[in-house]
Amino acid sequence: MVVDSTLITTGRLLVATFLLPETISFQVPARDKDGRSRSNNKCSLPAAAGANLPCPTPGTLSTSTLAPRPAASIHPLAAVDTSNGAMSDQTQRSIPSRRSTSCDMDLTPVPSSPRFFKSNSSSVEAVTTVPKPISKADRLKDHERPSLPQRASYQGHLANPPPSILARSSETKGTHYNVFPEAEPRPALNQPRIRTGDPIHTHKTQPQRRSSVDSAKVFAEAAWTVEKAISGNIGLNNAVNSIQGQLSKRLWIGTLDMATDTLSDRTREDIKAELALNHGSIPVFVSDLDYEGHYHQFCKQILWPIFHYVLPDNLRSKTYEDGSWKHYVAVNRAFADTIVENYRQGDTIWVNDYHLMLVPNMIRERLPDASIGFFLHIPFPSSEIFRCLHVRKEVLQGLLGADLIGFQTYSFARHFLQTCSRILSVESSPKGIQLENTAVNVGIFPIGIDTVSLNIKRQDPEVAQWVKVLKEKYAGMKMIVARDKLDYIKGVRQKMLAFERFLNLHPEWQGKIVLIQVALSTSEQNEVQGQVSDVVTRINSKFSSLSYQPIVFLRQDITFNQYLGLLTAADLCLITSLRDGMNLTSHEYVVCQEEQKNPLVLSEFAGTYGSLGACLRVNPWNYTEVAEAIHEALVMKDEEKVMRWNELRKHVCTNTAQFWADDFVSELIKVHGDVQRRYSIHIPLLNMQAVLPQFQTAKRRLLLLDYDGTLLPYEWPSTVRSKGKTSSEDMLKVVGQLASDPRNVVYIMSGRTRDSLDNMFEYYKERTPGSEIEEKTIPIVWHYRQADNPSYGLWQARECQNHIEEAIGSIYPVHAVVGRKCLEVMPRDVSKAHATKAIVEGLRQQHGTDAVDFILGIGDDRSDEDMFIYCNGLAGGELRVVTCTVGSKSSEAHWFMPGVSSVLQGLKIMADQEG
Repeated sequence: MVVDSTLITTGRLLVATFLLPETISFQVPARDKDGRSRSNNKCSLPAAAGANLPCPTPGTLSTSTLAPRPAASIHPLAAVDTSNGAMSDQTQRSIPSRRSTSCDMDLTPVPSSPRFFKSNSSSVEAVTTVPKPISKADRLKDHERPSLPQRASYQGHLANPPPSILARSSETKGTHYNVFPEAEPRPALNQPRIRTGDPIHTHKTQPQRRSSVDSAKVFAEAAWTVEKAISGNIGLNNAVNSIQGQLSKRLWIGTLDMATDTLSDRTREDIKAELALNHGSIPVFVSDLDYEGHYHQFCKQILWPIFHYVLPDNLRSKTYEDGSWKHYVAVNRAFADTIVENYRQGDTIWVNDYHLMLVPNMIRERLPDASIGFFLHIPFPSSEIFRCLHVRKEVLQGLLGADLIGFQTYSFARHFLQTCSRILSVESSPKGIQLENTAVNVGIFPIGIDTVSLNIKRQDPEVAQWVKVLKEKYAGMKMIVARDKLDYIKGVRQKMLAFERFLNLHPEWQGKIVLIQVALSTSEQNEVQGQVSDVVTRINSKFSSLSYQPIVFLRQDITFNQYLGLLTAADLCLITSLRDGMNLTSHEYVVCQEEQKNPLVLSEFAGTYGSLGACLRVNPWNYTEVAEAIHEALVMKDEEKVMRWNELRKHVCTNTAQFWADDFVSELIKVHGDVQRRYSIHIPLLNMQAVLPQFQTAKRRLLLLDYDGTLLPYEWPSTVRSKGKTSSEDMLKVVGQLASDPRNVVYIMSGRTRDSLDNMFEYYKERTPGSEIEEKTIPIVWHYRQADNPSYGLWQARECQNHIEEAIGSIYPVHAVVGRKCLEVMPRDVSKAHATKAIVEGLRQQHGTDAVDFILGIGDDRSDEDMFIYCNGLAGGELRVVTCTVGSKSSEAHWFMPGVSSVLQGLKIMADQEG
């Protein structure tokens, strides 16, 4: 879908994301392992026009290159254009403290490995599988290792491993080709190094760098250029750029993914000016310690696992958690400070992802009227998982500073609402969270891909060439393709085990099908890498022959054209995520299958599944189910393929990246306006002298008066309230005097007594000493005002509310609201607004359309807000409406009274005027 060109907002859009779309490359002398400059290295790469690109020398520190592969890796690392991908599905940059230059690599020669052969012609080609572990006998002794100057040339020998099964079947004599050769290396980006690291989680094969390497002098006067970043939230970048024509101006706010302690103030200001002037970006400079503690510790080792339903299995000290949390707070504070510094009245602020969950409230504290939105690109876990986070309240409170919080799927939004109700004891509804003086809206905005841009890239002749090569290579065979990060949550190991089950259950496919798995590197610490390699080795050893290998496992990324070629040539795409925010590979596969229309097998735990119902759904933990889904997809009739693909394409082409960005920003502007109108206007004190003339001249008046907290204070004994009695003779006298006037119609708005949900409340009453049950006509209320332990009563109220919403609310139209030391359950379609509507319509049926010309509505809590909204909507013409809340607070009412006594005094003035 292509959005129109009308402006979404006349103000600027400030997009906060942890990593900017740009990074900085410094031209500094190459350094050896000990930090000494080596001036004899000369750059052999041609520099871009007007740019001073650094040399990719062995001593160069590169942030565009991932950490070196162990010697047992299958294929050399290749670069990729990660367009259209969401952050959770992108290649992440290696931990800076763990980066190694080429001179630090273990140059142990690769031993002989098992070889298989495939012969489609007269030529025979060798195939490399997972190499055996290097034995001690195979290793070079220290005196046999090449010296540092020699290592660069020796590395070139290792960069040419034995040919792959993906090599072409027709080759020229004496020459070997890879179907996926290593991509051209990017220019290395020299950047200041982060000197800190977590020694506990540092790869053993990557020695820790010396702190002496870093020096402010090295980068103080060094020439630098702005380069496009290869990591970060690419999906967000593409989506925002796609609607740039609908924005008056867009500013990116984020870090450069680099250490900044070594940069001089002058260099920082120069970088800041260049990015702001020519790239529309504002950098956030954070210290080395804060960067390491925020991103690599708290985000990746605490938040990431919990949000993906993985509780850390290694016990960490309280000091570690508290320390990393302080760094998380510091980085979020730096972002908030930068945003506030660059904010202008009328700007719209869009904060993105779990790295910055404290930023909305930090901004709200300083810019109370700002339009702030937050979008979470990863899953939000159930309350049972989230409550394990030691800073759960702080994180939730940080998010609730936004006007709008967006999620990928309905289940993520539901989990968030339930968690807020359970942990913060706030009132929630399907629309959002109701706070004391404001409301936070919650919305579902599934991200998509830029189909227009993707279709343009598909027209590249190189894509068609790759499709041809693949089809020739695997002629007569079915191709299953997959591309995932080698992370636990992506379910690569489960995919391999399911494929093994498939080959066992359906031996007729042995020798006729190949699974091509592209495994992307990841900075998250996990043991999946070795586990997957073991399974792949076992499967290939069991089912391979001289001319066949069932799994091609690429421990590298591939170029984007190769990726599109794979998706286009595939007979099946297999995605078995154990938990995923969205996974846009499925969208890209649907677009690439425009001609073949082959099916998609998708995990029910991928966020995409909620939208792509025409796929073949699987539980990745059920290997037999996945195996049968593979078989079903392979034997599916063409008519069913076309029908399923049309449904998938309809969603993918409708819910595009442009639609996602436009929808979220438009909704944010709308809800911010609604919240501002409802809560940000100061409510004046009711002036009874101004109201009396309207009251006196009215022919028929409707008085709607709340009971508890309005006519009587909450402090009255509950035993007296529950029986409907009162000792306030003044209140009875005033109400009786008003009701005696034939021109007045007086209603006491109070829901009292009716037995419903008694047994459930009895359960919590018995376990909360001092609490009691109050029966009302419509709702039922559980009070814990007199409980022995009020804090325990509050916790029980949250548990009961969660129980009711999950067990009953999904079946019956009821909802539970935590009030002032009470929990009230009532039907969803029963409210004071419904009651007021029934009263007004009844009077009009009895006395005509002009039956009422004056309405006075007074209440004190959230249940009265619906009544205020309805009454205010009736105002106009001869009808005068006065809505008043008790206490100075944000409300839909137009006036307020300080307390119960002032309400009685005002009503007495009205009653006396009639006398």
